[in-house]
Amino acid sequence: MSVHKWLIRHCAEIARLAGIAACIQSSIAIANAQGTGHITEGSGRYTPDPHVLSDPTLEQPIYACAGSVRGDGVASSADEVRVFARTPLSQGGGFGPEQLIGVKKTAGLSAPQEDPASVLVDNLPKFTKDQIVYAVQVRGGVTSGATNTVTVRDYKDDYPGGLPTLTSGMSTRIHVWIAGGP
Repeated sequence: MSVHKWLIRHCAEIARLAGIAACIQSSIAIANAQGTGHITEGSGRYTPDPHVLSDPTLEQPIYACAGSVRGDGVASSADEVRVFARTPLSQGGGFGPEQLIGVKKTAGLSAPQEDPASVLVDNLPKFTKDQIVYAVQVRGGVTSGATNTVTVRDYKDDYPGGLPTLTSGMSTRIHVWIAGGP
């Protein structure tokens, strides 16, 4: 019997076994997470632990002269998102000290939504090429781990011929985060 015919004949059984495997993996993940403090058991259900906050993610790229960043994976219950940067030193290489460059108060910004949310943190100082940027979220005095670090780029490195323009038939879902005034 060919492999193709065998797969067709046993497709339903393979799907059933895959479902069982996924269920087992979920059970193992829940059991493992119980000891980490990420979830707690209560009244027969697992609920998020309020003392643990997942690390959000910064969208990339971040371009020089931009004055905003977007963080994904921000808990809808977060009080704020804090953005930090380290600027390259002009002499001898290396980076200057970590600086808090902006805070976005997120508590009460919108109606309750499903986690995770995406938050735009704007009104930041203009970024400079090669800065390193990251963020954390804070809820009730608990601070998450840091996001991914993003190195600020010059848009000319990605678009040496200038920024692209929309033409007929191009998707309008393209977003490039270059914010700021003249």
